[in-house]
Amino acid sequence: MPYKGTLMSISEMLDELVQNGRGEHAAAVMLGRALEDGAIALIFNDERLRPTHVAGVVEYIQLAAARNAREIRLRLGWVADIMLHARGLRSQFEQVCELTPSQSAEQPHEPPKTREEAVKACLDGGMLPANTVSWSVFCDHVRDLANGWIDKKQGTVKRGFDSKTIQRDVKKLLN
Repeated sequence: MPYKGTLMSISEMLDELVQNGRGEHAAAVMLGRALEDGAIALIFNDERLRPTHVAGVVEYIQLAAARNAREIRLRLGWVADIMLHARGLRSQFEQVCELTPSQSAEQPHEPPKTREEAVKACLDGGMLPANTVSWSVFCDHVRDLANGWIDKKQGTVKRGFDSKTIQRDVKKLLN
């Protein structure tokens, strides 16, 4: 299975819904509701998209599903840049839209990554803590990739997988 990454564009979200059996209109409605409810956060220019912009994106998605290109050009030309460059977390999208989580970063037959390799993989995949994802989501994803949990349900981490250590790894790699 090819690497899918941790972030995905709005058009990738729509395509994946259609590939999983939803019609174009149903996919547009489902994604629109998830975006309006804030269940999927969109990141644009390293900031979370404001609700007014999300409303424009939702309207754009619905008009695109209805194939109303004229209306899009007249009323929503400003949304085109957001549609091209905004990204959302794949894990949020898959959970909200009830899709099977993809095996994006680690295949089951591979040995667990080291903490440093997991941090690099997350950064390379577009996860930027405090910008595109929260620190807690980033650290949890690193722990998932590198088998850094003693008990995930209770939030108990192995030695060397505390949030501060992962933050130091990020700082080292970004500087």
